[in-house]
Amino acid sequence: TYSSGSYQSLYGPVRSDWRIEADSFKLTVEVPVNMTGTVILQDGKQDRNVGSGIHRFASPLMSDR
Repeated sequence: TYSSGSYQSLYGPVRSDWRIEADSFKLTVEVPVNMTGTVILQDGKQDRNVGSGIHRFASPLMSDR
């Protein structure tokens, strides 16, 4: 399972791509130059402030139980 999306902002492209591989959730985000963003991972406890560039995150899948 996977999904991706992008938006052409005034400062450059903002991109996001996520996928599920085995028992892992993988996320890649791209933030335009001289900008920042906040990444909120699926557990809601791992907020990350990121600067410009490409950032990759991975975490175990959360159980529905």
